Amino acid sequence: MKVFFFPLRKLYIFCMYILECEKMNREAKRIEEIKRKIDIIKNTDLPEEVKEVGILGVLMGADNDRIIRAMVEVASAIETKKAEEEHPIRPMPEDYTEIERVIHEMLIENTGAHILDSGFAYGRHWERNREISDFRKEPVVYVTVWKDGDFTVSISVFHYLTTFLEIDDRARELNKMLDEFLKKNPDLSYFAVAEEFARQLEDYGFKVCWAFNTYNGESLLSQGLQGIFLSFGSEDYPNYVILQIHNGCDIRGGYTRPRVFKIIDFEEMIIADKEIYAHCDCTNVHSDDCGYHWYSVEGEGFPEYWKPRPKKPNARRWEYKLVCEKCGKDVEFSVRWQ
Repeated sequence: MKVFFFPLRKLYIFCMYILECEKMNREAKRIEEIKRKIDIIKNTDLPEEVKEVGILGVLMGADNDRIIRAMVEVASAIETKKAEEEHPIRPMPEDYTEIERVIHEMLIENTGAHILDSGFAYGRHWERNREISDFRKEPVVYVTVWKDGDFTVSISVFHYLTTFLEIDDRARELNKMLDEFLKKNPDLSYFAVAEEFARQLEDYGFKVCWAFNTYNGESLLSQGLQGIFLSFGSEDYPNYVILQIHNGCDIRGGYTRPRVFKIIDFEEMIIADKEIYAHCDCTNVHSDDCGYHWYSVEGEGFPEYWKPRPKKPNARRWEYKLVCEKCGKDVEFSVRWQ
């Protein structure tokens, strides 16, 4: 028994020694990897608060994806605070109507400045909107004509919404309910809140019609809209909407807090964001599909005698206008309800 026992014991000790060495080797490699990751983070140009979050994540053993997400969120929060300071809110006109005031508030709502969106290059809607003191004075139609004759047209989302929406007593009550629902569900996204709130409204005589995002269809609006159409009572068409405005840069994010509105004329509303008119003194054309096709009494097609002309000397390539070669008048654009 002694001859058998001692070699087995030595073998056991040797194996434990090998295992302990392997363990120490793995631990040394882990420590080396931690140092390497920390050095990478320290050598970046990121703000110190972001670096601290990254280093803490490394020390806690979090996976790389979780660390990066945490750093991105902190960096985005810092950028959002900076953007807020650089774009302060201006005083609102005192003679706004109720619907004008609410839409104005939505258009200047800070919906964030995520470091992974394109806002650094192009700016965000809410930042640009804060430069506007009175949206009523903004054009109903924005037109940019290029030197080569190409042009873009968009319809002011402010004028569109204040034309087709209003706030009645029912909408006011629903907005109070929605605000309470938001407070009770802080972890839900705004759209998830809108969806769940819409479902609960079925107990109050509402019917959920459908959700929408204008980005997924044809629309000339200057900003995207997202929401849920509702019908109340015996109406066949939606007569209320839970609405969000896209205030960011990339369409995937940057939507305002949802609000409820009464729809004045649904049939006109769903047509008006796609229909555009253009005219000079001698010619009138219109399009009902966002400018893809144009029609006039002469038939189909955009007038070839509407030519680009510079608005001023040394005009840049986007500082042009369309001028009719027949009557000599500038071409003007308008919308369905004007």
